[in-house]
Amino acid sequence: MKNIFIVFLLFDVQVCVHFSEIGVFSNRIVLTSTREDDPDKWFDKENPQFQYIGQLWIGETRYIKAKIRQTNTKEKISSLNEDPDVDILRRKQEISWVEQEKIQTRITRTVDPEWPNLWYLNDEISPSLKVSEAWNAGYSGKGVIIAVVDDGLQTDHPDISANVDIEHGISFRDGATDPNPKSDKDNHGTSVTGLIAAVRDNNICIPGVAYNSTIVGVQLLGTNDNINNTVDSDEATAFLHYLSNVDIYFNSWGPPDGSGFEGPGYLARKALRDGVTTGRNGKGAIYVISAGNGRLTDNCNADGYANSIYTIAITSVQIGKNAFYSEVCAPALAATYGGSSEDEYLTTTTIKSGCTSAGIQGTSFSAPIASAIIAMTLEANPNLTWRDIQHLVVLTSNRNNFIDTFSDWSINGANQEFSQVLGFGLMNAETMVSVGSKWKSVPQHQTCASRTKLSYMRTTSTRSDSIDLI
Repeated sequence: MKNIFIVFLLFDVQVCVHFSEIGVFSNRIVLTSTREDDPDKWFDKENPQFQYIGQLWIGETRYIKAKIRQTNTKEKISSLNEDPDVDILRRKQEISWVEQEKIQTRITRTVDPEWPNLWYLNDEISPSLKVSEAWNAGYSGKGVIIAVVDDGLQTDHPDISANVDIEHGISFRDGATDPNPKSDKDNHGTSVTGLIAAVRDNNICIPGVAYNSTIVGVQLLGTNDNINNTVDSDEATAFLHYLSNVDIYFNSWGPPDGSGFEGPGYLARKALRDGVTTGRNGKGAIYVISAGNGRLTDNCNADGYANSIYTIAITSVQIGKNAFYSEVCAPALAATYGGSSEDEYLTTTTIKSGCTSAGIQGTSFSAPIASAIIAMTLEANPNLTWRDIQHLVVLTSNRNNFIDTFSDWSINGANQEFSQVLGFGLMNAETMVSVGSKWKSVPQHQTCASRTKLSYMRTTSTRSDSIDLI
């Protein structure tokens, strides 16, 4: 328990802690400048060794994104060392900060590429997620906008298109402007979207849990032999895309399982903080993360996306117990059914206007169901803050006799039963919308700091400690 607590602080406290240098240098740079005029009009002209791409605002700070030009006379850009032109740029008086971005490998949270049936919605098994009860109470995610940050979205899929906001979709792959898949392998985003927002009662495939919600496709990833590479500024931009309107950012991806300590970069961490501070008119955007599929030999405490105070990490159950692929995971708040080869898979949409039921399992498919339940809760009470949603997930989830195959369930200091694998248990849509509709908001997030003097033999040192209070 002591070690788990220390890991939490690694990602949540803004002190001198850095993720290990992972990856190789890309041809992308990001910088800040003291100049206030539009960089589109001056950057390329004054810095011909670079090509301006765009800009990213995080709070009051503008970050300029560009790439290094590969000219015929220039030596090939090194993947191991910073490009010399970056240091030349850094020395200019108007440049406050510049960084050559490293390639970051991210994987979608899935185990198999196909899906089975609707047992998780139709009350065939018990306990259920109580989704039909929430529907019967009048909730379907109407008026809630969800950004699906993934490997693309088939925007004209007949079971999804009615709920897709085409105008505000975006892509970070291959210079594209729309989020439609660029490869036949890029079906993950379309599949998870179906679980959230497939249209109900149209005789096509399935109903999504939040079948009246609105989807904005954000194509951050793209499959290349099942490996997806991103850079920090693109992740940050994705986390803030259309922030003035998006309620929930859904993310079923993260660092490779079993890869050690890794998480969002400097800009992505700032973007998450900015999103919960300014999103939804100050109530805070909701960031949902899949907890990972590394099994009990892996631990999502080392995943800085799941292990952030600004996100809600969701894991999976199969019938009667935690899913076999679930990780030991203190950050995971709750679970939904995610499919399992040991009992039942799921069913959902796929690219080329398809519908498939053949082998999908993973926390990738639990997290969209959780996002949809949260969407119905926001429909029930649009005034809920990001912290309210976290509290509601904890208080309305329940053990439901699920077995934790790693260790026993325990009781925490707030008298809540929890599991090291399943968090606070299975989500309950009916209870969450009911309690959420009458919920009184919790106080704002606070950070407390203190100074401690430590004496060792004849040496005295002073340390500043801080901790975030949820």
